[in-house]
Amino acid sequence: MKPTIMFEERNFEEDLRWSELPEQWITYLRAVRHWWPDTTNWERITDLARQRRQRDIGLELTTGVLVRLQVKHRRSDYGDMCIEYRHDHDSGKKRDGWILEASDADFLLYCVPGRVYKMSFPELAASYKRNEAEWLARYDGPGSLNSGHGDPYWTRFVTVPWAILEAAGTTIEIVELPKI
Repeated sequence: MKPTIMFEERNFEEDLRWSELPEQWITYLRAVRHWWPDTTNWERITDLARQRRQRDIGLELTTGVLVRLQVKHRRSDYGDMCIEYRHDHDSGKKRDGWILEASDADFLLYCVPGRVYKMSFPELAASYKRNEAEWLARYDGPGSLNSGHGDPYWTRFVTVPWAILEAAGTTIEIVELPKI
C-alpha cells in the first residue's frame, strides 16, 4: 500500500529552526529522563564531524556508560516512520539518506507531538537493509523538495508503518509526553 500523504516543499533552514525550539528540546529531555533516569551529563552535539556520524545528543550515565542518540522529528504522527534513504540534488548529485549513512548512534529518538519512539539505531538500519526492496516497492513516498540550504534537492523516503517495522525486527519503545 502506497502512502496517501502528499508532501509539500520543505525548507531545510525552517525545519531546522523548528527542531531547535525550546519546546522540542524539552521533549528530548523528557524522553531522555524517562529512558535514562541515571543521566548525569547531557551534551548537545554541535560539532559537524560528529553530527555527520548521525549523532545529535551524547549522554553520560552514573555508571560511566556513554549513550549516543540521533534525534528525528516530524510535525505530525501518521502512524508510520518516515525513513530518508536518498537525496537527489538538482545538480545531478545523489547521496545516501540518514538510514544508509555511517552512524555511531546507539539509539534513534523519533519525536512527534505528544510521543517519542525509541529504537536501537543499528537494529533499525539492519531492518531497513534487509527489507529495502520490499519497502521501496510498498511504501516509497512522493519525496519532498528541500530548499533554503544551498543546492535544492529532493529527499526520497519510505513511510513504513510501526507494526511493519516491529515485524521486521525493530524493537520500538514509546513514551507518551503530553504537552506541559
